[in-house]
Amino acid sequence: MKKYARCLLAAAAVSLSIAASAQGDEPSRDPSPGLPNAEQQKAPVVRTPLFAAASAASARRLAPEQLFERGFLKQAAANTRFEFEAARMALSKSASPEVRVFADTIVSHHLAVTPVLQQMLHARGMAAPMLENGQRKALNSLAKVTGRKFDQEFITVVGLKSQQDDVQLFERASAGVRDTALKDWVDRTLPVLKSNLASAEQVPVPGLKMAKAVSHSTMAQRPGQPPATQMMGAGPTPS
Repeated sequence: MKKYARCLLAAAAVSLSIAASAQGDEPSRDPSPGLPNAEQQKAPVVRTPLFAAASAASARRLAPEQLFERGFLKQAAANTRFEFEAARMALSKSASPEVRVFADTIVSHHLAVTPVLQQMLHARGMAAPMLENGQRKALNSLAKVTGRKFDQEFITVVGLKSQQDDVQLFERASAGVRDTALKDWVDRTLPVLKSNLASAEQVPVPGLKMAKAVSHSTMAQRPGQPPATQMMGAGPTPS
């Protein structure tokens, strides 16, 4: 019996030895077989920024006229939002019937034009832009004043500065835009902007000097882009 037990133990030892040998001969399944274990643990995981690379490559492929159009749309959209917010503020703060009529005109125009701009931005893979620093400061300043002071500041900033700049922005866009639908919309909107400027110049605000306004926009004019501006009236949806 003892001899039989020793035979079983010997057979078991041989089986374990063969299994260990087989495991030792099995090729490594480590994801980094060319590195020692210590180096494998230290090796960083590198992820290729595919989206950033694709975006940069796409930007490099844009023609100059496409860059111009994108700059125009970005500026126009930011200005639309700025003027809309300022005009809504005027409707709630101004006691002047004339100022309120002008503000209501701006709000109505921008409610019509905002979906058009959003559609054109989306078609080019662009997000709606943020307000510029100068625009945010102008809104904050308007929020702090009341009465005649508010009316003076609103007409100066939105009625004169913005509308003068709007006309210049769209005149340059009309001359520089090559996209047929966009140019058609620009040309149909330009008379509305000129009408807005003429209306602002007729608003009676005591103590307000109707001097030529200087834009407070932070956007510097660069080659291939429209000039700094604050925007905008409404126009019909492009076909």
